[in-house]
Amino acid sequence: MPFELEFVNIKADYKKEAEDFVNKYNCEVETFELSTSGSTGLPKKLKFSKHQLQYSAKATLSKLQLNDKFTALICLNINYTAGKMMLVRCIEANMKALIVSPSSSPFDYIDKNCAIDFAAFVPMQLKQIFERNREGDINRLNQLKIILVGGEALDEKLTQELQTLQSKVYHSFGMTETLSHFALKNISDSENYYTILEGVAIDIDERNCLKVKSVVTENQWIQTNDIVELITYEDIPTAFTWIGRIDNVINSGGIKVNIELLEGVVSNVFFKMRIQNRFFIFKLSDAKLNEKVVLFIEGEELKKEIQNRILSEIKSELENPFWMPKNIFFIPHLLYTQSGKVDRINSTKDIKKIA
Repeated sequence: MPFELEFVNIKADYKKEAEDFVNKYNCEVETFELSTSGSTGLPKKLKFSKHQLQYSAKATLSKLQLNDKFTALICLNINYTAGKMMLVRCIEANMKALIVSPSSSPFDYIDKNCAIDFAAFVPMQLKQIFERNREGDINRLNQLKIILVGGEALDEKLTQELQTLQSKVYHSFGMTETLSHFALKNISDSENYYTILEGVAIDIDERNCLKVKSVVTENQWIQTNDIVELITYEDIPTAFTWIGRIDNVINSGGIKVNIELLEGVVSNVFFKMRIQNRFFIFKLSDAKLNEKVVLFIEGEELKKEIQNRILSEIKSELENPFWMPKNIFFIPHLLYTQSGKVDRINSTKDIKKIA
């Protein structure tokens, strides 16, 4: 069937953004400008050729075996790369594209009889769906054949919840410079590594940070700040395990604390203690340590004995006691960037003033 675009409960300017991009793509325009999310620095615009967009999309279509019999839900922000690449995949595969406004409740305005086969989410959207635990939304997830989730790391609780679904779930790894993902981790099969897509080459630098190249990068190495361990087949790297970002490091009294690794420990503790609150690790200025490690938890303050148990459990799981959070702060609501990632800086802005 020919590519079909359907909109559900969206504003006129958002609809125009999608239609303009599709028209531009179909009119053989050769250069496209895409915006980075700004989650690890200032947002910037990058230029790509149509051929680069096609190459990235077709690698995903081939890996996931997507075709014109699929209907795709686009609930990611189409002003950013992940949303635009969902559109490109739909065009290239002649999939029907159902576009809704990006929100934490992507199924709210979709007719219950509308069949959807494929969708991409950020973790925040899926967490909200599972937390609300509305039967209709969970059924929607189970009806999907393939789910992509990306944008940030998954905590233990969400990973376990995704593994209960009948759908095939993949955690994606990529960035604007690689036109969305270039590697996928099969959550449904409990894989703990990311396998690169066809045509992608990977390596590491002297810091053990990942670098990647493909047609999308014009066969030039793109250096990342992601610390990884490579997995090789016949001496060729084909997959990797992700350790964390080298720039997400807190220098506390000369001890370097990796935020993502520590969040993994806290995630296990919360899962074991059945604590539902969302959280993140960040830093605050400290006269003695320069930067101190702090655990921020969303919601009302927990009882002191629960806080003490959290810290005790974290301590028991840490190899390095100097990684221990020095404080626990409770904040009413976590803030997110427009691309759905936790905004650590703005979420802690007011706390910094009083700490």
